[in-house]
Amino acid sequence: MHSKLKRAAAKANFLRYRKAHNRGHYESYFIRANHPNKATAFWIRYTLFVPRQKTQNAIAELWAVYFENGTITPVKQEYNLSDCVLNTSNFNIKIGASHLRAFEAKGSIEQFSWDLTYENLHPPIFLLPLAMYDLPFPKAKSIISQPFASFGGHLKIGDQTVVIDNWLGSQNHNWGTEHTNRYAWGQVVGFEQDNRCLLELITASVNIAKWSSPFITLIVLYYNDKIQYFHQFKNWIQNKGKYAYFTWTFEAKNSNLEIKGTIQAEQTDFVGLRYYNTDGTDKFCLNSKVASCTLNIRELKTGKTRTLSTVNRCAFEILTDEEIAHGVPIHF
Repeated sequence: MHSKLKRAAAKANFLRYRKAHNRGHYESYFIRANHPNKATAFWIRYTLFVPRQKTQNAIAELWAVYFENGTITPVKQEYNLSDCVLNTSNFNIKIGASHLRAFEAKGSIEQFSWDLTYENLHPPIFLLPLAMYDLPFPKAKSIISQPFASFGGHLKIGDQTVVIDNWLGSQNHNWGTEHTNRYAWGQVVGFEQDNRCLLELITASVNIAKWSSPFITLIVLYYNDKIQYFHQFKNWIQNKGKYAYFTWTFEAKNSNLEIKGTIQAEQTDFVGLRYYNTDGTDKFCLNSKVASCTLNIRELKTGKTRTLSTVNRCAFEILTDEEIAHGVPIHF
């Protein structure tokens, strides 16, 4: 079983980048995990960026952010693609001296380093309908390649060593020809009442030619050992999602469940990051990995209800064109 999961995760993580991507391309792999019971988390991201019609300016980026009890430590470093080893038929990404592969991540940026292993006993989970991964729309794709990943090892931040012991999180893979226009993205891996429940969702406006779509909310929920999808085309109209700085409400229904929830965090729980877009513009990501989430679930056949929550183990990101209005300092 372990070898089958490893192959499935590797296939989901195969690099989509090809040198002929003149239409622009970005691709990122990130790992994230939360301390079991503290407002403490890490997020580490390995990224390729290829500007539209300017493949000679392609770069790679390493990012790392550590959240600890209200203090946020972000770092970033850029590399030439010649400093990278990029494999398209296996999962082994190397940027500079830092690497990410199935069940292992090791690297450093300035005074921030990581030496991590992780185990996963669940196949990949797809936020989009499967057929859409081979279509040009939407322009951005995402997969939870390794959900329910349990991390061990350590981080070093200056003189501080952070021991990572059974922190629960995920390894994710995103790519596309350009960033989504605007979005709120969230993920919880393990609620306080149910450590085997996973929630991922996005409320987004996408670009179609020069037109921005209304906001669409897509949700996937792993609950009671089954994946519940709220992402089919009918859900695009029926689901509801509304966000602002720094709260988000959502609701959805499929043939089995009705769900309603809230995600929120304080302004000081976010770090601001500049994301290059392939058209030459910049997007700004407000990134928190210590947000709260409350999820109300009703089983339609039985009427049984349940409330799941987490105080500080929710990932919450907002992508915006605004650099200043939200009040979160942009670090890079």
